[in-house]
Amino acid sequence: MLEAIIRGLHLLSVLAVFIGALVVLPGASATLDRQSASQLLRVYSLKIASLLIAAASGMTLWLGIGKPATFYSNNPIFHAKLGVFTLLVLALIVQFIALWRFARRASLPDQLPRWLGYLQKTTLLLLLVLPPLAYLMARGAGYTA
Repeated sequence: MLEAIIRGLHLLSVLAVFIGALVVLPGASATLDRQSASQLLRVYSLKIASLLIAAASGMTLWLGIGKPATFYSNNPIFHAKLGVFTLLVLALIVQFIALWRFARRASLPDQLPRWLGYLQKTTLLLLLVLPPLAYLMARGAGYTA
């Protein structure tokens, strides 16, 4: 029962990150005022919190509950998934800091930097890579005993 709850929490938190990425994507090319910037910062905060929940529940599944830790530790697909997840976390932190600095400037409303929009789109691509890796990993592809 506990395993099902943690797996569900893991899935819901990753879905929340994906929905958050879809929410901020239109803002990548928009002109932002103070209110829009603060709303985007709230969405980024929720995305980072969801990533932390996904990481905590994933670590619990890896090390505590569910399949043995060797099932994950000996799987290169799992390590690829961890690498993509780490890139995703770093990209979201960079986006949050850049948007926070942008919102602190006195010259709002203003256009977001182009590189931030590109980074948001790259984040969405990283999010699209995670489910196939998770599917393959859960099916045992790449597992070496």
